[in-house]
Amino acid sequence: MYVCLALLIANTLRILFWFGKRYELPLLVQSIIMNILMLAMIHLCVRVRNKHNLISLRGQDKYFTGKTFSFPSNTYTKSSN
Repeated sequence: MYVCLALLIANTLRILFWFGKRYELPLLVQSIIMNILMLAMIHLCVRVRNKHNLISLRGQDKYFTGKTFSFPSNTYTKSSN
């Protein structure tokens, strides 16, 4: 994912550089296509990671024990009437 981010930043800077000093048009088109593909790859990575997290959370068994909540011992005392 960090590789996609680095390539996205590099190609964005290359596109911005084109406005300052014009270079060959095929290089500009390559940068635009690369940015579109890197955005698609990042979207795919995030979607797959989220789906994996949902599946792993669904498969976990949940056990509730008395140790989940700890109350001070003298807070809840029975009053003798």
